[in-house]
Amino acid sequence: MAPRKMKQVALKSKMVKNMKVRFKFKRMKEKMAKIRDDLENKGEEQRIISERYEEIKRQFDQLKEKIEMIKKIDFMVDLRCKILIAEEDGDFIEAAALTNFLDEIAAKEIANASLDDEEKDDEDPQ
Repeated sequence: MAPRKMKQVALKSKMVKNMKVRFKFKRMKEKMAKIRDDLENKGEEQRIISERYEEIKRQFDQLKEKIEMIKKIDFMVDLRCKILIAEEDGDFIEAAALTNFLDEIAAKEIANASLDDEEKDDEDPQ
């Protein structure tokens, strides 16, 4: 083969290699772009899930507070019923003791409520 032909074959071989490398590079860039998009989407999904989790957690905490309040109210109503039954039965000493106990509980609840209000004011100054 003539030297000129050999150079042309060598150049064609290099061009083919370069084209293959460029093609692989282009494919790799496309894959990287897709991965970048997927990561951005996952980050957005993660943020949405995190926000939803915080909302559910907040609702759960509110529900727990309401349940505790209902339990306290139920206990106080039960105590009032026992006071009424004791009064109907003529057991005024028992009724007085239960009434004093109910008054103590109510005083503690009022004190706790005012402390809770102060804590909320400290947390959320407006």
